Amino acid sequence: MSELSSNGVHIYQFLADDEATAQVNSSGLLPFAVVGSMEEVKVGKRMVKGRHYPWGVLQVENENHCDFVKLRDLLLCTHMEDLKDQTHTQHYECYRSSRLQKLGFSDKGPNNKPVSFQEMYEAKRQEFHDQCQREEEELKQTFMQRVKEKELTFKDAEKEA
Repeated sequence: MSELSSNGVHIYQFLADDEATAQVNSSGLLPFAVVGSMEEVKVGKRMVKGRHYPWGVLQVENENHCDFVKLRDLLLCTHMEDLKDQTHTQHYECYRSSRLQKLGFSDKGPNNKPVSFQEMYEAKRQEFHDQCQREEEELKQTFMQRVKEKELTFKDAEKEA
C-alpha cells in the first residue's frame, strides 16, 4: 500500500465503520487483484469466463485466482451508497467543471475566488442582454438614418416635380 501512495496512485478509501470493511482491511486483501475477461474458456467440462495462459487458465470468478467476486460484493452490497456519493461529489463534479469550461464558463471569479454557477449564469445573461440592447440601438440609428435619407429623396423629387 505504501508503494502505491509513494507513486501517486490514488485508491478508494473504504469507510472503516462497518464489520465487512474492518474484516477486509484486517485480512490484507487490499489492494485487490482483479482480472477481467470477456472470453469463455473451457475448464474441465464447463465454460467459464477467464483467460488462457501457457501455464494454465485464470478464472475470473474463482476466488483463488482473482479478487473480483470479493470486490464486487464489497462495492455493490456494502458500499453502494458511498460509491454513489463519491461518484456524484468527485467524478461528476470534475466532469461538470470541464464541460462548463469548454462552454466558456469558469468557476473562478476575478480574484480566483469561487463563483457559483447561478452567479456565472446571471453575469453571462446580463452580458448578453447588454449586447442585444447595443445592437438594437445601432439598428434603430441605422433605420432612422435611412428614413431621413428617403425623406430627403422624396422632398427633392417633389421639388423637381
